[in-house]
Amino acid sequence: MSLTNASQLYIHLGPPKTATTSLQKAFQDYRSDSYYYGGIFYPRDKQQTLADLILSRILKQSNKLPDSIEDQIRTNLKTYNKILISEERILTIDKVANWKVKLSNLYSLLAEYDSTIILTVRNPIDAIPSYYQETFNGLPKSLQNNLSDFIKSDYCKIFRYKYFIDYLKNIGFTKVILVDYRELIRGKCTFNDFISQSESSNNQPIELVQLNKSKKNNDSRLSSRVSLKGFISKKIAIIPKPKVLKGKAYSKVFLDLLPNTKISKNKKLPIINAHDDNLKVFLDEYDQILKQMGASKTHN
Repeated sequence: MSLTNASQLYIHLGPPKTATTSLQKAFQDYRSDSYYYGGIFYPRDKQQTLADLILSRILKQSNKLPDSIEDQIRTNLKTYNKILISEERILTIDKVANWKVKLSNLYSLLAEYDSTIILTVRNPIDAIPSYYQETFNGLPKSLQNNLSDFIKSDYCKIFRYKYFIDYLKNIGFTKVILVDYRELIRGKCTFNDFISQSESSNNQPIELVQLNKSKKNNDSRLSSRVSLKGFISKKIAIIPKPKVLKGKAYSKVFLDLLPNTKISKNKKLPIINAHDDNLKVFLDEYDQILKQMGASKTHN
């Protein structure tokens, strides 16, 4: 569905570890009479964004959300030619759903709209170690103890770009915009690389503000330390609750009383081997996508 001839809905998915946070700040700060940003804002606040509503809906967390989402999308498409939603949590795996389920639900929700997916393409050799470090404490023990199994798991298939793009197209997202991460961090990307518009102001380079800069390089990665509050929170989350307690905030009240004391030590994580056979398919597909984008095959 397109409410005007040019109305388009753009969904930026990341993936994680591709400067998403910095991009979201740039998307948030961009101003245009024809543009609406409904993604994550920084600093974060308690106000629900369109991205929050969509994520809650595709996780099936509320049956009351679809109308409010449709109303927001329709209203904004009547007012603006371009709506941009940025939410990388759609591509994460959590206790509720994996990214395949989320994407399938996302398409079902947005099927009637003229939607385009935006992906930033980063060398898997750099992206995977960073993602491993970020997700380590929440991974199943089998993946914590075996980097090769992590690489082969669904966690990392979002970095198998050809596989992932084919998956998007198979479920119905036929329009995909690809952005080269190397060009992005060099300041060579403009807003036009993400959303095609005719405004000359869109040709200005996107300046990234480093909001979540890692202090580790790929040769010295450490897991983050687990806090007492985080440990108990995970245990509470898996305890079945009586109906009378559902929807109550007793757990949050209790957790707010706990100190944020760290109860674990940093663990040195294994280093990814560029010659690992499990990485070959990732690098082959990365090369294919770079060629498709008209970029150099050289891995910088």
